[in-house]
Amino acid sequence: MGQRRIGYTTYTGELRWDDWPYRLCDPQLLYTLVLVWLGDHANDLREELGLEDPDIDPQPIDEQTAIVSVSVPLGGLAGHHRRRERANTARGDTLAPGRPGGADC
Repeated sequence: MGQRRIGYTTYTGELRWDDWPYRLCDPQLLYTLVLVWLGDHANDLREELGLEDPDIDPQPIDEQTAIVSVSVPLGGLAGHHRRRERANTARGDTLAPGRPGGADC
């Protein structure tokens, strides 16, 4: 069953911890974990779109805690189209299997 890409969207996801104990646990650990997650779960589209690596922004609040934000550039298919399939149901046409609307992304 074929798909045709009509477009894509890019956006930035932000992970934020308001009371990160930066003296006990270096905020770079969060950055590293996000990089590992991206390495395990990113697809070819991420590379094709040329998305940047995440960015980390620790802002100390006091001697023990910080606000830590990790911004992750993300992207995905927007409005991709699946061919319709006919189904023998009382309701008539249905879209291909997947999430509502036939989208699997």
